[in-house]
Amino acid sequence: MSNELIPVNIDEFTPAALFRDGGLESLLKDIETEARSVVPDASSEKGRKAIASNAYKVSRSKTYLDTLGKDFVAGLKQQAKAVDEQRSMLRNRLDALRDEVRRPLTEIEEAEKAHEDSIKEAIAEMANKAAMPGSIEDLRVRLEELESVKIDISFSRWINDAAAAKAAGIQALTDAIYAAEEDERLRSEAARKAEADRIEREHRIAAEAAERATREAEARAAQQAAEAAAKAQAEQRRVERERLEADHRAKEAEKKAAEAAERERARIDAERRAAEHEEKRKREFEARRSDIESEIHSFLKAAIGNACATVVVKLLVAGKLPNVSITYR
Repeated sequence: MSNELIPVNIDEFTPAALFRDGGLESLLKDIETEARSVVPDASSEKGRKAIASNAYKVSRSKTYLDTLGKDFVAGLKQQAKAVDEQRSMLRNRLDALRDEVRRPLTEIEEAEKAHEDSIKEAIAEMANKAAMPGSIEDLRVRLEELESVKIDISFSRWINDAAAAKAAGIQALTDAIYAAEEDERLRSEAARKAEADRIEREHRIAAEAAERATREAEARAAQQAAEAAAKAQAEQRRVERERLEADHRAKEAEKKAAEAAERERARIDAERRAAEHEEKRKREFEARRSDIESEIHSFLKAAIGNACATVVVKLLVAGKLPNVSITYR
């Protein structure tokens, strides 16, 4: 493979020496110097091949050195991974050992912390009893509960805080009960006054309603009387209007009957005249037809004899002779 690389002493360098900070600089300069020292004639076939060969050697040198560095890094990563695994193992084991040797102290601290929390919770509970709102009965029950709390050595170094919380809570609950009782008294008085005001208001409303009902009844009576008078007048006007309308309808009916009778007489007269005209027309037609048939019969009689003339006329009248007809005009 060495004949494919730029001819420099690459094999003299170890990967560790090459791939440290600045380790490649000397080798790269040698490669650049060697590659640039070849100046062939690009106008000839041989020169062009020499240029291509020189560029190919530069590319192969790059690939060789890059692969060398890649393999070197892969080895370093494997070493780093093994070191990290050992570090993780030692941390876990020594953490477990630390927890093991400290466990007696930890258990004591946890017990003291739990006891401290219970004391603080009891003190907070006393403060909460005074802070929570509620009815008078609730406040009294909480006051009794707070007064029954014993402040002793069980509160340890927080005994003064417990005593202060109890005293403050008792005072707050006492004040709250007094305020609630006073508020209850004021509400009771306000309720009694409101009830008295309500009764007085209802009496006043009832009196006003009675007076208003009387006025409304009188107004309704007057209105009903006026409505009755107006209704009577309207009824009288309605009766008179209906009488006039009936008279008008009767006259209209008489007029329509007379007109209908006149139309009927005219229709009968027209039909009679039409019948008379039709009868006259029929008589005239029959006379004309008789004359025409007699004339034809007389003509034929002279030509073919009476019997044949009679037959021919009958056939003509019946329309049984082809292409021959009689016109009665």
